[in-house]
Amino acid sequence: MKTTLHSFEFKERKSSAVAEGAGSYTLLQNGEFILARVNGDFERYKVGSSDKKKTISTSDLKVDRVPSEEWLTVFNEV
Repeated sequence: MKTTLHSFEFKERKSSAVAEGAGSYTLLQNGEFILARVNGDFERYKVGSSDKKKTISTSDLKVDRVPSEEWLTVFNEV
């Protein structure tokens, strides 16, 4: 089943499709953009605009963390 993320314009009382196949999404902190996970990719959409999406590449993303080394710290902070 495909899900579709919609936005709603309160002034015009109109709903419009933003992203088809969105598994999850978040509104970015500044409120200007929506970041959605669509078919395994991250895509950015401008809120209230019909502009095309921008795919965010994560191919060069590196995480420098070792969970087993951080677990004790995280556990003790809670």
